[in-house]
Formats: sequence, C-alpha cells, structure tokens
Amino acid sequence: MAVYEDASAGPGGRVWDASVALAQYLAANVDAASEIGGRSIVEIGAGAGAPGMVAALMGGVVTLTDRPRVGPLMWRNAMLCNQAIAWGCSAVD
Repeated sequence: MAVYEDASAGPGGRVWDASVALAQYLAANVDAASEIGGRSIVEIGAGAGAPGMVAALMGGVVTLTDRPRVGPLMWRNAMLCNQAIAWGCSAVD
C-alpha cells in the first residue's frame, strides 16, 4: 500500500510509526471476515489514513476524520487505494 505524506498539513501530514504498527497489526493478526468485514469503522485523527485504509481493504466501511487541512491528503491517499474507495472508504473533514 502506498501512502503520501505532506508536511504542510502539520502533524497529521506524516505517517507516524504507531500508524504503521497498527496497520501491520491489523493485516497480520485480525480476521478480516469476522472482525472487520462489513463493519463501520471511524478513524479519528486519521492523518494520512494508513490504518483506516488497511481496514477498508479488509472489508470494513471506513470513515477517516481529521482537521480540514489534512482532508486533501486523506483523499489523495484514498485515491491510491481504489479498492478501499469501492468498499466504502470515505474521508471527511
């Protein structure tokens, strides 16, 4: 999965180590079908949105949230993840 960063968006514009760790944990340890698939998931303070996009790829219906200045970055990253958009990943300010 590719994720853009944008320093002009402030702290939300970078992919933090904890976000990478959570995304990796979800992918490796969570059963997509029984624990994520079809469930509504909100990532508050999503920034670049890496964990939320992984959850969307696993079948979750994901909403990414953050400050308005981070919105364009969330959308750009969601566009990289076409399957996530098709499965209901959306970004809101």
